[in-house]
Amino acid sequence: QRFYSEYGLKFIEIIGELWFGQSFAQRPIGDRCHTLPLMQDLVFRIMEKQIDYQHQYVASHNGGNGNGSRSGSSGGGMHRSFDASMRDRLFALGAIPKSSCLCPELRVLLRYLYFFLRESFEHFPLDFIAHLRHVIEMWTYVLAPWTLAYKAKHVDKFLAQQKATERAILEQQQQQQNARGFGGVVVSALRKLFSFGNTSGGGGGGLADKSAAESGASAVEQSATQQHIHLMLHSLMRWNDDRERKLAYNNTQFSAADKLVAYELDAIDTSLDISVWRQYIIEMLPFYSTLVNYFVDALLKYDLGHPLKQLCVLKVLHVYKNEAVVAVVKQAENALFNPSGSSGDLSMAANLGGGGGDVDVNNL
Repeated sequence: QRFYSEYGLKFIEIIGELWFGQSFAQRPIGDRCHTLPLMQDLVFRIMEKQIDYQHQYVASHNGGNGNGSRSGSSGGGMHRSFDASMRDRLFALGAIPKSSCLCPELRVLLRYLYFFLRESFEHFPLDFIAHLRHVIEMWTYVLAPWTLAYKAKHVDKFLAQQKATERAILEQQQQQQNARGFGGVVVSALRKLFSFGNTSGGGGGGLADKSAAESGASAVEQSATQQHIHLMLHSLMRWNDDRERKLAYNNTQFSAADKLVAYELDAIDTSLDISVWRQYIIEMLPFYSTLVNYFVDALLKYDLGHPLKQLCVLKVLHVYKNEAVVAVVKQAENALFNPSGSSGDLSMAANLGGGGGDVDVNNL
């Protein structure tokens, strides 16, 4: 855990600076198109972390009730009237949170990711416009991270079968791997270290110490190899179906494109609990508001000639069709840019939560 906190976040920051943070003028996108799928995978994994972090955050701030409240009629909540101050209106008429709901990985990548998305929508060249699909998919992970949990529970059976086959092949390869594989390199270094420590002390040690060192190194080797196999297999069985789908042929369980579209759009609507994701939307407001204008301009040159290329656009548009998401975005923008107050957006948000003159702090 300490190793990850010290080096994992730093590694993400370096990737953000090198892959996401450079402008197209400094480093044209044509020179890094091969990294776009890897960048998409990185954002996907970070948003998986965000899902877990978001539910833990909400549970810790709601007294253990991680599901929140969907109805304005729920008891036990704090109530305030609509003449509350701007800061109260911004955060569901409740106190401003003292901590961010964004996971550390997302906070590290945040500014680089926003810059990259804006730069892509503004300046993506026509020669490489087919690769814009990866960028739009990245954006959908940010706009609707709750869909990842839905799709993990309702997996594509065909893709799951393909991954099971790949896992079986990998297990067979790992079983055939000799002792000088992954763990052997680490163990060799440990053995040299143990040997150096025994001989440099002058006297003592001998065969007993050497035997103990080899025994310890052997245990480390077995443990490292088993851990490596476990991580590899675990990673293999958690895939991003957006990356696995093929443009050349249909490798999914869906016999028609409209069925795939229905599956993806259902994930956006049925898995959204706005009481859990409200603060996330507010903290990520520039991704929901400012980027839309650049995205619309990018659509003028985007290639919509394939169902999978159309799908990512449909998912973005469907997010903005969701009344709960739009209400939170409008309310946040109104509170930021119209502090004097206008109850129109607040009334709409209250109606979504159950109506009435007051609104539950846990509502929406």
